[in-house]
Amino acid sequence: MLLAGWLCQMAAAQTHEWTWMGGSEYANQAGTYGTLGVFAKSNIPGARDGAVSWTDHQGNVWLFGGSGTGAVQVGYLNDLWELKPSSGEWAWMGGSTKAGQEGVYGTRGVASASNAPGARYGAAGGTDLNGNLWLFGGSNGLNDLWEFNPSTKEWTWVSGSNLEEQPGSYGQKGVPATGNVPGGRSVAVLWFDLGGNIWLFGGNGEDSSGLTGSLNDLWEFNLSTKQWTWISGDNSANQPGVYGQLRIPAASNVPGARSGATGWVDLEGNLWLFGGSEGSSAQSYGELNDLWEFNSATREWAWMSGSTTVPCLADQPCGKAGVYGKLGVPGAANAPGGRDSAIGWTDRSGSFWLFGGNGFDSTGTDYYDILGELNDLWVFSPATNEWTWMAGSSTLGEVWSGLYAEAGVYGTLAVSSPNNVPGSRASAANWVDESGNLWLLGGEGFDSTAFHSPLNDLWRYSLPATAVPCATPVISPSPGTYPAPLKVTIGDSTNGAVIYYTLDGSAPSTSSLPYNGSITIEANTTVRAIAVAVDYSNSAPASAKFTIEPFVATPVFSLPAGGIYGAGQLMTISDATAGAEIFFTIDGSTPTTHSVRYISPFLINATMTIKAIAVAPGHSDSEIRWAFYRIVPSPSVLSDPATSISANGATLNAIANDWGWAGSSWFLYGTSASALTLSTAKVAFPAATSAQPFSAVVENLQNSTVYYFEPVVSSVGGMSYGRVLSFTTPGDCGCE
Repeated sequence: MLLAGWLCQMAAAQTHEWTWMGGSEYANQAGTYGTLGVFAKSNIPGARDGAVSWTDHQGNVWLFGGSGTGAVQVGYLNDLWELKPSSGEWAWMGGSTKAGQEGVYGTRGVASASNAPGARYGAAGGTDLNGNLWLFGGSNGLNDLWEFNPSTKEWTWVSGSNLEEQPGSYGQKGVPATGNVPGGRSVAVLWFDLGGNIWLFGGNGEDSSGLTGSLNDLWEFNLSTKQWTWISGDNSANQPGVYGQLRIPAASNVPGARSGATGWVDLEGNLWLFGGSEGSSAQSYGELNDLWEFNSATREWAWMSGSTTVPCLADQPCGKAGVYGKLGVPGAANAPGGRDSAIGWTDRSGSFWLFGGNGFDSTGTDYYDILGELNDLWVFSPATNEWTWMAGSSTLGEVWSGLYAEAGVYGTLAVSSPNNVPGSRASAANWVDESGNLWLLGGEGFDSTAFHSPLNDLWRYSLPATAVPCATPVISPSPGTYPAPLKVTIGDSTNGAVIYYTLDGSAPSTSSLPYNGSITIEANTTVRAIAVAVDYSNSAPASAKFTIEPFVATPVFSLPAGGIYGAGQLMTISDATAGAEIFFTIDGSTPTTHSVRYISPFLINATMTIKAIAVAPGHSDSEIRWAFYRIVPSPSVLSDPATSISANGATLNAIANDWGWAGSSWFLYGTSASALTLSTAKVAFPAATSAQPFSAVVENLQNSTVYYFEPVVSSVGGMSYGRVLSFTTPGDCGCE
C-alpha cells in the first residue's frame, strides 16, 4: 500500500534519487482491487510484467494487463487500473480480477461499457492528442487495436482481428488501404507523431506468411481514415538491418528485426529506437545496443550510435558489453550494453532515460538464460548524441549460486536516498508525472531478498521539477551590414549546452545543424540559434541578420607581380565584375575613387609600386591589388685590347658597370668578325655601382692568325655587348 504522507514526501524528494513509493519489496504479490471505480489507499495492482501504461491529459496514470498475479490467480491479466498522482490512490477501473480472461470485442468501431480487451502480455500502447488511450496486440499473436476513452470509461475495438496468431496483410508499401493490418505481435514499439497518428515498429510476431519471428516492419495508422500503411522494413520475419553511414539518414536504411526494443519520441516528434533482442546486420540473434532515429516527416531512418554487429562468446547469448565510463559524466564512447525489454522515459528537455532490461553489463557477460536482468540507469542527450550512466550497477553480482543480478535497495517508503535503487528487472510499466519525475511499476525482476519473480513495487526517480531554460546563445559579431564575408561564432554560458542553428531564418530545433565552430557568412543571412542541455528546457532563440555587399572582383595586372625589367613595360589592368571602374596609384599610396581612373594601358618606365582597386554599384570595393616593378638599366660594357698575346693564346679584356645588380660575364671570339663561334666560360660578375674590369684567357689559338673578340655582360637589366676588337697571333718564332 501507499503511505498517507505521499504528497508531503514528494515535496522533500531530492533530484536524481530513487524513492520507493508503494507496492511491496517482495515479489509475487496479489492485487488488492477494492471496489470497482473507487479510489483507496489500500488498493494496489498485483505483481506483473509486460503491462501497458499511459498518462491521460489530466495527468492520471492508467495500467492494463501484463503477466502476473490478479486477486489470486497467476497468468495473463486484463485488469485496468487508474492512479491519481494527486492522492497517490489506485482504483480498479475495469477488466477482471482473475487471470486468463477472453476479450469482449463487441462491434468493430462501436464503443461499449461491456467491451474489454482480453488478457495479454507485451501489448503496445500510447496516448493520442485527445487524451484517449490506445492498445495494440500482445501475446499469442494478437493484432487487435483498441481505443479507451478515460471520460466515458469505454473501450472500442478499432482494427485487427479478434483471433490469435494473425498474419500481416501488408498491401503495397506506402499505400494505405482498408485491408492492410500488421500481423499479431508482442513487445513492439508504438508511438504517436505530432499529427496524432500511430506508428508501430517490429516486435515478436507473425509476418505476411504467418511465420513467427522477430519483425522489422514499420506501420502508420491514420486516426482519421482508420487505415494502416506499411511504410518500411520487410514483410518477412528475422531480417537483418541496413545501417548505412553513421548519423546519415537514407531511404534504404532500416533497423534489423527485433523484439523488446525501447523507443521514445523527442521534442520534434521523431522516434528514437534502442536495442532489443535479435536482428543484426551480421546475424539474426543477440542482444542489440544500436540506436536509431526515425524522422516521421522524411520517413527515413538514421543509425545514430551503438554496434552494427552482435559479438558472441562461447556458450553464451550474443551481445555487446556496456561501456559505462564515469558515473554521472557523459562521454562519446559510453553506451549501454545490448539488452531487450528495458524501461524508457523522455524528460522535459527531450533527453531519454533507460533503465534495466535483459542484457549485458560492463563485463560482457549476459545472464539472460538464467534469469538475470540489469538495474543500471542511463540518460541519452539527442543534443550531444552522448550517453551518461546515472545510477545502478555496471557489473552484475551473484545473488544465488549461478544466478547474477542486483537485489533492490528499498530504504524507507516514500523517503528518497542516494542509496536506494530498484532491483534488476525487465518489462516494467513506466510514465512521467506532471513535475517531470520518472516512475516505474513492477516488472519481472529481483526483490529486496534477491528473489526473482514478477514485482509490484512502485518507484520514482526525481528530476528537477521545473526545467530552467538554457541561456540564450550569443551570436558574434553583432548583426549588421558588412562589406566582406565574415566568420560568425555562437556561444552559450550554460554548462554542457549544445547549440543548434539555422541559416535561412527558420526556427532552430535539435534537428537543425549542430554548432561545431565558426560559420563563414558570404551572403545576406539570418542566423538563428537555440541551446539545449540535460535538465534544462531549450533556450529562447537568438537571431542575427547579416547583410553582405559582395566584393567587386580584385583587379588583374597583365604583368606578374614583383617583376624586374631592363626596359619600360606596357601595363594593362582588367576586372571581371561587369561595369566595374578601376582606380590606381603608382607611388605605393592607397587607391581611392579620387585616384587616377584606369582607361587604357600605360608604360612603366621607372621603378614604382602600383596599387589598384575596382568599384561597382551595389558592391563593396574590391580588395587592393598591388605589385612592385623595378626598371633596371642594362649593363654598360667597354672593350679593352687583348694582352699577353702569344702564338697560341691571349688575354681578352673589358670594363663593365652592372649598376649594382650582380650578373655574369664572358667573351665571344673567333676568326671572323661577323661569326664569333667560340665562347669563354661564364663567370660571376659582382654587383657594384662603378665600372669593373674583367678578363678571360683563351688558349689553343692558331699562330699567325687574326682573332676577333666581343665582351658580354648579363644582369637583371638585360644583356649588353662591347665593341668587337681584334688581335693577331705571331708566327712560330714566338716573336711579335
